Amino acid sequence: MDKPEKKKELPFGPTHIQRYSYECSSCGYHDDIEDIVVDAYFFSQGCKTGEYPKFTSPKCHNTMKYVGS
Repeated sequence: MDKPEKKKELPFGPTHIQRYSYECSSCGYHDDIEDIVVDAYFFSQGCKTGEYPKFTSPKCHNTMKYVGS
């Protein structure tokens, strides 16, 4: 009788997560935001191709903008 094949366990979720750097020009707060969050906000904010969504700084509540990957 053949031995049952052992199933390979895969981690939950993506194996590679890209992060986007955002910074507030007012207070200088910097954060790296995961790609899944950026993608969700891209569609909910109605961004056009080439635009990045905007986020709010938790320190001063002003707008944070994309500064790089």
